[in-house]
Amino acid sequence: DQKELSNLNMSNIYCRDLSQNAFQALTDYTFMGLNNSLRVLYLQGNNIQTVTSKSFQGLNLSLLITNHYSFCCLATATTCLPPFDVISNCADLMANTILRASVWIVGIIALLGNLFVLIWRLKYQSKASNVDESILRKMFTFIIGNAETVNVLFVDTLAIADLLMAIYLIIIGSTDIYYRKEYSRYDDQWRKSALCHFAGFLATLSCQMSVYILTAITVDRLICIISPHSYYRITMAKARRTIIWGWLVIIIVIGTPLLPGIPYFRNFYGRSSVCLPFHFSDHTDGTGWQYSIVVITFVNLIACLFIFMAYVALIIKLKTRKVMSHRSARQDRIVTIKMVFVIGTNMCCWLPIIAITILALFHIHVPHETIAWIAVFVLPLNSAMNPLIYTIATRVFKDIFFKRRFGKSAGAVAPVSTASDINKKYNQADIASPQTQGSLE
Repeated sequence: DQKELSNLNMSNIYCRDLSQNAFQALTDYTFMGLNNSLRVLYLQGNNIQTVTSKSFQGLNLSLLITNHYSFCCLATATTCLPPFDVISNCADLMANTILRASVWIVGIIALLGNLFVLIWRLKYQSKASNVDESILRKMFTFIIGNAETVNVLFVDTLAIADLLMAIYLIIIGSTDIYYRKEYSRYDDQWRKSALCHFAGFLATLSCQMSVYILTAITVDRLICIISPHSYYRITMAKARRTIIWGWLVIIIVIGTPLLPGIPYFRNFYGRSSVCLPFHFSDHTDGTGWQYSIVVITFVNLIACLFIFMAYVALIIKLKTRKVMSHRSARQDRIVTIKMVFVIGTNMCCWLPIIAITILALFHIHVPHETIAWIAVFVLPLNSAMNPLIYTIATRVFKDIFFKRRFGKSAGAVAPVSTASDINKKYNQADIASPQTQGSLE
C-alpha cells in the first residue's frame, strides 16, 4: 500500500519539514487547518506519484520545496523549488506560442526537404545503369551506398540523418498538442516514457551524425583543394567504411544511456521536457551530465573548430591560387560566399549550444527564453538548411530538375558542390581526376 499524507489538521505551524518520509500520495485537503499559519513546506525526498488539484487547497506559502516543479502548478507559493523547466510551463510542453509554431515549421521543412533529396536521388540513381530496376532494388542499392561520387554518398547519409531530426520535431510538436492545457500533470510520466527517450535518441543521433558527415565532407574538400594528388584522398570504399563506422559508433555511444540497470544514466534523455540530453542547467546534481558534456558538447566543439579552420584554409587557397585565363572575379566571389554560408549555418547552430553548456558549468545564468529558442529552434535549423545548401541550390540539381528537356545525363547527378569541383573548374592542370561533378554556382 502506498503511504499517503492526508488531513494534517494542526494549527499555528509556520514551517513543516515532511522531506524524506517516503510519501507516495497527497489526498484532497491534505493541509486543511494550516491555511492561516503554514508558510514554509518541505516535501523533497518523497516519491509522490499521486497528487490532486486540491491537495494544497487554501495554502498561501512563502516557500515550497519539492522534487518536481509540477507541484508549483498546484500550490500557491511566493518561492517554489525546483524552478520551472526552461521550455515548458504548467499548461503546455511548449510554453511559447511562437516557439510552438517554429517547431512545426522547421520540422515540416526538414521532413519535406530531406525526403525530397532522398526520393530525387532514389529516382535518378539507377538511370545510368538499369532503368527497369524495381523500387525495392533501388532502395536496397541506395541504402548500401550506390552513389556516383564520394560526396553524393555523404549527402545521401546527411539527408537520412537530418530526416531523423524532422521526425523528432514532429514527435515533440504532437506531444505538445496531446498534453495541451494540462501538461504539468503528465510531465514526469512523459519524461520517463519510452517515446520521450526514443525522441531524444533520434535527435542526438541526428545531431552527432550530421556533424560527423559535415566533418567528412570538409575533409574531402580540404584534401581535394590543398593536395589533389594525395594518397589520402577519400575513395568510394573509404567513404562507405567511414559512414558505416560512423553510424555504428554513434549509435553505441548515444544508445548506452538507454541500457537498463545503469544508475548513472537514469532518465538520461528525460532531463528536459523536450527530451534533449544537453547540460543547460547550472545544477550538477543530476545524472549523466558529464557524459553529455564529453560525448556531445566537447566532440561537437572540436568538429566545429575543425570545420571553421578548414574552410578558412580553403578560402585562402582559392584566393592565392594561380589565376587561369577562364577564372573570373565573379566566380571567386560565389565560391567564397557559399563557403562562408556553409560555415555560418554550422556555427550558428552549434556554437550557442556549446556556449550555454560552458556558461552552465561556471554557474552563469542564461535566460530561460534564450535556452528554449536555442534548444528547440536554432539546433534543428541545420537539418532544414542542409538540403538547400548541399542539393537544391547546386547548378547540377537545377540543370537536371528544371532542364531535363535538354537531355541531361542521369549519370551527372551530384547533389552537392565540392571543393574538387572548384579545383577542376578553376585549375584543370592541377588535378587529374576530380571526385565529383557538381558546381558551386
